[in-house]
Amino acid sequence: MSSLLKKLLQFILFLSIGLSIMYYLFHKNQIAYLDYCQLQQIPVENCSLLNKLKQDFSTLHYFWIFMIFVGFAMTNYSRTVRWQIILKTMNYNTRFANAYCAINVGYLANLGFPRIGEFVRAMIFSKYEKLPFDKVFGSVVLDRIADMLSFLLLILLAVALDFPLFQTFFTKYAHIPTFNLNYYIVGLLIVVAALLFFFRAIILELSLVKKFASLISGVWEGIRSIRNLKERNQFIIHTILIWVWFFLMFVFACKSFEPTANLPIVPMLVVYVFGSFGVFIPSPGGMGTYHFMVILGLGLYGLQQADAFSFANIAFTFGQFFALIIFGVGSLIALPWFNKSR
Repeated sequence: MSSLLKKLLQFILFLSIGLSIMYYLFHKNQIAYLDYCQLQQIPVENCSLLNKLKQDFSTLHYFWIFMIFVGFAMTNYSRTVRWQIILKTMNYNTRFANAYCAINVGYLANLGFPRIGEFVRAMIFSKYEKLPFDKVFGSVVLDRIADMLSFLLLILLAVALDFPLFQTFFTKYAHIPTFNLNYYIVGLLIVVAALLFFFRAIILELSLVKKFASLISGVWEGIRSIRNLKERNQFIIHTILIWVWFFLMFVFACKSFEPTANLPIVPMLVVYVFGSFGVFIPSPGGMGTYHFMVILGLGLYGLQQADAFSFANIAFTFGQFFALIIFGVGSLIALPWFNKSR
């Protein structure tokens, strides 16, 4: 199977997952909307969820929609500065424009192939800055580790601010799976480990293994640079600003839609955390999974389900789709222009 065909099939698979979840959510919410209409004695012919979605989009406050794009630009500004601090610690002085555009293109790539954005970002940046890919990718890994740690702190903050809601969520919806480790699995793991140990000399000489080891070495060098991090205070400040702007994008989306405009700040933060979990699940840009988690979070706060469905589509369309396309495509066009003298 050719590489292009393989990537095409992967894209179709992930897109199918996203669209399937979207269809399921639409069908489920249409039924809930009909039940709501029946309770409110609204005629069935006036209860099309699709028509409601169109109506809700037409009544948005577009100043706040514009502010979503401002937030996206600002969070990527702080991400770029933070990334350059990591690269500077590795003794690489880089151009801000190339780093900023590479980040935007990486986000754009995630719309097609979930989690591929980090590779694309490192590949494009190493090309334009003439730097080793493994070292650049190591800096990207460190950047994402910083994101993961700061997001865990954000989760703890959300739980602390509204513990009863998370308790309700885990009681009603979240069930931790169990895994039985029997003797057969243990025996198989021991046999595999023994084979790897006895044939390690042969395995280490394989070309693919050498390339992988070289990549891991470069990644590890990037991670180790955290010990000698230059401008540590700036690094921490921009890490905080990244998440402040991300959250403000969600706040702006809430303000743009009448049913969520007056939602208190704590529920906004909690629902934002729910939506972020949805983005982590492999589907293009969080399509479907983001919607599901946002609808679930808003539902726990008592928002009518059809309104929650509309809001999830509003937040995703402008914050997760149009922003990524506009900034990503713009960056693809700008990169050759920024580097034409080189």
